[in-house]
Amino acid sequence: MPTPHAQLIHDVRLALGREIDVLLWPNVNAVLESDGRKMRTGMTPGASDLVGVGPGGCFLAIEVKAGHDNVKPHQQRFIDLVEKRGGTAGVARSVEDAWSIVRRAREKDRGE
Repeated sequence: MPTPHAQLIHDVRLALGREIDVLLWPNVNAVLESDGRKMRTGMTPGASDLVGVGPGGCFLAIEVKAGHDNVKPHQQRFIDLVEKRGGTAGVARSVEDAWSIVRRAREKDRGE
């Protein structure tokens, strides 16, 4: 049985994956150890759980939080950086929250 976090990521990808103007990939951030050396996977520490291309070709980032999980400072910095550079990013605690982030990206694309 998947964790609530993994299930929510799955549900968001399933819901938004049907949209022609949204393409998301899971960003798996992890630290692996091999031969006594640590290797980091993923984009960068704090990068959102789902990243991709949104309406109008903008960078889209969705940080998924299940239950009472809080956004960590380095995750908020990533979200703020994406927004500052013209992309759309946010936190989704539900599929509806993820839809809200996509709606905001569409509004930006239309110049609203």
